[in-house]
Amino acid sequence: MMKLGWKMNAAVAVLMCSSLLVGGQAHAATYSHHHGHHKHQALGHAKWGNSNGSASDSMQSSTSTPDTNTQAGNHTTASQGSNAGEQVIKAGEKYMGTPYQYGSSRSDKSTMDCSEFVMWAFKEGAGIDLGRGGARSEYKKVTPISRNDLQVGDLVFFSTRATMKYSPGSINRIGHVGIYAGNNKVLHTYGKGGVTYSNMSGGWWDTHFVAAGRVLN
Repeated sequence: MMKLGWKMNAAVAVLMCSSLLVGGQAHAATYSHHHGHHKHQALGHAKWGNSNGSASDSMQSSTSTPDTNTQAGNHTTASQGSNAGEQVIKAGEKYMGTPYQYGSSRSDKSTMDCSEFVMWAFKEGAGIDLGRGGARSEYKKVTPISRNDLQVGDLVFFSTRATMKYSPGSINRIGHVGIYAGNNKVLHTYGKGGVTYSNMSGGWWDTHFVAAGRVLN
């Protein structure tokens, strides 16, 4: 009886172990798929390794032109964009599809990184010189505002994989910048697609939002 009981207990243990293994594999597969998706989205920041890097070329974005008269989305109701803001957007749209290059020269418009793109859009659309610095430098030149108060032409700042290690309240958290275009859209540049529109109402751009700021009165 003792031997039989031992064999039965062993069999139960094997079954339990197998069940845990299968369940663990299923959980691991789900975890791998979910987190692998975000890892794939963020691919590229590690090799850039710089706080001014933008989101990687594997992240999905919306290329539809936004309606500047609509709400800011799930978070807020955005005010009507000023004419100056719309002019900045219009100036930025001239560069749609311009290839992304981190650390671009600021003088050759054949390629741009995120902060250079913003620099040219404001210089040509509103006559405002934001300087030749990166995303953090541009943040220092804005008046901080709430995401609830976003208007067309405001700057929106995001974290990257390289800057996520910094605390949410630190300027070091900023690694990417774009121009708010209404209807939860951001006009910016990153990855293979270059200058494009992306949706910041959900996904990467929503969860990596850091701050917003206003340059235009």
